[in-house]
Formats: sequence, structure tokens, C-alpha cells
Amino acid sequence: MILWFPQQPAWSLDDTTRQRVRQIDDAGQFSNFGSPYASTRTIHEFTPKHDWFHFRVFWWIDLLAGSQLAAFWRITVNAATITRIVGQFSRNPMKRCPTCLRVYPEESLRFCRVDGAVLAAVTTESQDTLIKLPTLERRAPDTQSLQAEPASPRLSQTTFDEAIEEYAAWLPSGDEILFSRERAGLRKIFRKNVVTGEEEQLTKGDCDEIQPTSSPDGRTMLFVRARASHVKLEPGDVFGVFLDGDIWALDLASGKETKLIENAFNPDWSPDGKRIAFDASWVGPRRIWVVDSQGHNPQQLTSDSSEAVTHVRPRWSPDGTKIVFQNIERTKFDVRIVDLATGRSVWVTNDAVQDINPVWSPSGEYVYFSSYRGGGINIWRVRVSADGTPSRLPRQLTIGAGQDVEIAVARDGKRLAFSILRQNADIWRLPVSPETGKPTGAPQEVITTTREDSRGAWSPDGTMIAFNSDRTGEMNIWLYSIADRTSRQLTKGPGGDYQANWSPDGKRIAFFSSRAGTADIWSVEVATGELQPVRTTTSIDVNPFYSPDGKLIAYNSDEGGRPEVWLMNADGTDARQLTKVGVMGHFLRWNRNGDGVIFRCPGHGNAQTLEAPIDGREPTVYCEVAGGSHMSLSPDFSRVMDVIGHKTLWVSSVNSDTPEKVFEFADPDVRIDYPVWSPDGNWVLFDRFRPQGGDIWMMENVE
Repeated sequence: MILWFPQQPAWSLDDTTRQRVRQIDDAGQFSNFGSPYASTRTIHEFTPKHDWFHFRVFWWIDLLAGSQLAAFWRITVNAATITRIVGQFSRNPMKRCPTCLRVYPEESLRFCRVDGAVLAAVTTESQDTLIKLPTLERRAPDTQSLQAEPASPRLSQTTFDEAIEEYAAWLPSGDEILFSRERAGLRKIFRKNVVTGEEEQLTKGDCDEIQPTSSPDGRTMLFVRARASHVKLEPGDVFGVFLDGDIWALDLASGKETKLIENAFNPDWSPDGKRIAFDASWVGPRRIWVVDSQGHNPQQLTSDSSEAVTHVRPRWSPDGTKIVFQNIERTKFDVRIVDLATGRSVWVTNDAVQDINPVWSPSGEYVYFSSYRGGGINIWRVRVSADGTPSRLPRQLTIGAGQDVEIAVARDGKRLAFSILRQNADIWRLPVSPETGKPTGAPQEVITTTREDSRGAWSPDGTMIAFNSDRTGEMNIWLYSIADRTSRQLTKGPGGDYQANWSPDGKRIAFFSSRAGTADIWSVEVATGELQPVRTTTSIDVNPFYSPDGKLIAYNSDEGGRPEVWLMNADGTDARQLTKVGVMGHFLRWNRNGDGVIFRCPGHGNAQTLEAPIDGREPTVYCEVAGGSHMSLSPDFSRVMDVIGHKTLWVSSVNSDTPEKVFEFADPDVRIDYPVWSPDGNWVLFDRFRPQGGDIWMMENVE
């Protein structure tokens, strides 16, 4: 066993910096403190929230026959360092699974991610034993028999600005990266030498700019620029589809800029520099396209059986014959590969876990991606065969708080850059007038943690809030009591449970989940937590809403090839399509009498809010709604609350054509989503999402 605690220069960490634990495993096997049950090489890094030091721990555990460790140890550590490490473990409690003995550093975690057992706190004495070292006889090591080890993976922070830094891309030399950094509310493209630390701002102006990438010869940079000035590019959903941007080209020698591809995102050069892949919604849903290096001769590469499925973020294979991309089915994110010659696509991942931002390794042997399968968004990789199908199970490379995303691998495969973003949603409420929807006070925090808490729904009596949260490592449905401010978990297990909707009697909650493989409608009994699959099909079925009498459920389904409004009995029987004009957005609403469903229709670019009678008659215009994707009706059904641009709450009168602005945060980086009016009309619940920071990090000696 080799244990090395090198002292590192200290630097100041602000109060928003949280404990960071990172692990790289070149054997691909996850390991934990106190669990020497695999042969691994790991790197851990801690940056405690209220401390002033920085250190890394490297160790190598060789498991011999009979679980006996090798009798060779090399230790480089001083007493002060050990004292500080022990102090950190004491101040940051850990938990252990009583059955599999796995140790977790997350204090908020309640259940083991392996077997689901309730976790127990690790005592201070037990924590101390994690770093106790044996006393060995002093003797000179037999260095003659030792062989040189391959270079260990090494992790380092590359950018340090207080502003958010993201979208790293390598220049061909492998010593420089391109990335976006926020400046005065807008992002600009920078270039940095990771060896010398020198950096240069490449773009200027009053438009937001993201997603840089370099041509294979290093002469040209592609990037995405917002169409509107002083407006940040935002995805419709986190890690989803961007809108209102164009792909530009920048000559790195002369600085000349040229608009190359309109209304397109996520550009990537082919290895020979002759073609550019990107995603665009040119003839319907978002798909993968290619053009030549001049932006001409467009060709659509991917298609799908449903318009509800979107394809984004293409990345070329090193031989230029395939493209890996992100497949999105509402809250289900997976990785696919398309063969350019045959058009055939294969799944790299297709399960109940969110997998995003795929990229090829330069060797072509691996696909790297960010995944939620370890309880947080971290970096994984999977070995793939010649046709792109996975030949091994995915392996985790990093662990820790924050989101490890936007992976970029240098051409020689030795360096991997990625962003660590600190962002999560909390649930807030705004006091409003039931009659007008206008604010009567300042917004208030309701449910705030360091994890994702989202899509709150009021109970019929207004005393409880159902919401989805990933605080145990899986996205499940939770309940929050307004009176005593306590939360309890209602559903458990993988798959992602989203968008709770209460039955009128408050006894059951409907939601959608991919726990059975595809997005389906489920319900759970509030008193017991008993789960019931309401409708499980091969189609995408989402956004369930009970009728006022509780007998029916309206939902969105692409069973006919396009998302439409469907109806079924509350027990899942007698499912039938209600509309034939298309549906968009996250929320459906019932009218006061329960004989019509209110929904947002895309209308071929002219979106409208319509009402569809449940007797099958044609839908009619409901009213002019500002927004339309997250509609919530006031208790008297006279007004509609929604959000525009994920920034501003608006209220629309059912009997008036003039929507009114209600509220927005002074901070332009704050995002508002999923507003819901309370049963008494005095509050509007909503998601508050604000990125807390982001930096570019680098792994070396990856392959």
C-alpha cells in the first residue's frame, strides 16, 4: 500500500465552497474509505467549506490472497497534516451501511445506494481508524525488484475565476483550452494555456457566447452566439435544448468572425476538418445535422419514431465514421451512437439513469459521459465495440459534490477537461393577492438544501407540499409539512420520479417515472407509500393531472408518434387520445367543471393555449396566456400564472387580453420555473434555480 499526503499551498476558500471529494479510478472500480476490497488507484481531494487548506490523497491498495495486504508501505506525511485530516473527518460526519459496510461522506444521505439499508452514523472513534497507520519494522525496501508504475491519473483545477467557467474544448496542441467565462452577466470565449497559465479573451460584444470548439488544424474556432443582445442563452430544461442562437466561426489568427450556421447549437468538427456536426430544429424536433466546413450542404443524420424525442450534442468518433449524441425523452437522458454510412443507431446507455454530454476517447475504445448513476452527476466511461455497442459495464471516474459535466478529451487522450458546476433548484413561495395575482410581499424560502428540490405541488388542503428531490442520490417524491417544516420520503428506488399531482381527496399522488424503463404514469398512496403503476407502455407518458372529481387523469403521451393530450380512468383503464393538434410544456389543467382540459398547443410556431372538451369535440382557444408551458390557475379560475423566459412570473386574465408582469428576481442569473397557485390563492410556489459557481478542472494520464 502506498499512502501519500503531500502538503499543498493553501488558498482562501469562500463560504460557498463545499466539501469536495473526487475520485479517479483507472481500473474503473468504485472504492470508498475503509473499504480496501478492490485493486484500485485513486485520487481524493477535499476542499472543506470553512477551512484554509488543500490537500490530495493518493493511495494504491493491492489485495492479496486471504485479504492480506502487502508488507511494503511507504509513508510521506507529517503529524500536523494527520491532525488536520482527523479534524476534518470529525467535523464532517460520515455514515456506514450496516449490511455491506460501505461508507458514505454525505451527511444528508439516508439509505445505502447498494442495498437500500438505513445508514448509521460513523462514530468519531471509527472515523479515526480510517487513517490509523500500522507500526512497521524499519528496514530498507527491496527496490531492485520494483518495476516502474504507469503514470497515475492526476486531478487539478484549471480555472479559478469567481465567475462561472464552463464549456471547455481542447486546441490540437493539447496544452491549450477554449472555454466560456461570465463577464457582466454575459459569457465570453477565452483561451488558456494549461501549462503556463496564460490566457486571452477571444470574443467581445453584447451577446452571450458558449460552446466553443477548435478545428483540427487549430486555425478556426466555432462557437454559439445568442441572437439577441444582453440575453443569456438558456436551455428549455437543465441539460436540454437551447434556442435562439447561431453558430459562428472565428479565425484565431486574424480575429475575423463569420456567421456560419443559423439556429444551431453544439458544433463539433469532423477529425479531417471537412464537416461540422451540430443539433438543430430545422424541420421539426431537434435532430443531429452535418454541413461542410463552409456551412453548406446540410444533411440530417438522425431521426426517431416520436417527435417527443430530441437529439443534441453530437461528437465525432476519432475515425470520423460515427457520431455519439445525447438522446432526451423528457426526463430520461441516454447516450446513442449513429453510423454515418448506414444511418443505423445503437444505444450506449438506455436505462433509468440520466446520462449526458457524451464524448469519444481519442483511441475510440471508450465513450465518456456524465451520469447520475452514482448518486450525483459525475464522470463515467464505457468501453465500446467497433459498432458502438457497449462491451463492458460503465465505470465511474469521479465522485463528489457539484456536477461534473461538459467533458472534452485532448487528442492524445492524456488530458481530460470538464466543468464542475455548483447548481441546484430550491422551492420558494411568493405571497400574492388571490384577486389579482400581484405580489403582497417578498418571496420566501420553503425547501432549500444542497440537492435538487423541484416541482412543488400543494396538497388540496394547502398543508403539505409534494415535490421531487434527489437528496438520497435518487430522484424521488417527498412530502413537506408547512406547519412543522419537516420532510419525509414517499417513494424510493431508481428511475427518476417527477412532477407530483395530488388526487382531490389528498390520498394519492400521481407522477411520472422511468423506473420501469420508459417514462410512465405511476401513483403512490400518501399514507403508506404503496406504489402502483397506473399506465406502463413503450411510449412516453408524462405530466399526469387528476380531474376535479378524481375519476380521470389527463396526461401527455406520444403513443401516436407526437405528444398529445390523453385521458384515462384513475386506475389506468380506458386510455384514449383527446387531441390531434399537438401539446407542449409541462402542465395540463382541468377547467372548473371538469369537462375540459386546458393545454398549450405548439401551433407550428404560433403557440396557443387551448381547451379540449373531454367529449371529443375540437379544442377552442382558452385565453391569451403569457408563457403557457407551466400554467397554474387561480382558485376562482379567473387567472393563469406562468413564467416567461424562465425569469419572470406573469399573470393572465381569462377575460382580458393583457397579461401583467408579476415578479422577477433582481439577480439576472436566477431562474424561475414551475409556478403553482396555492388552494387559498395567497401564495405562488415555484422553483428558484441559481448557479453558484463553476470552474474548469483537468485530469491527466487518463488513458
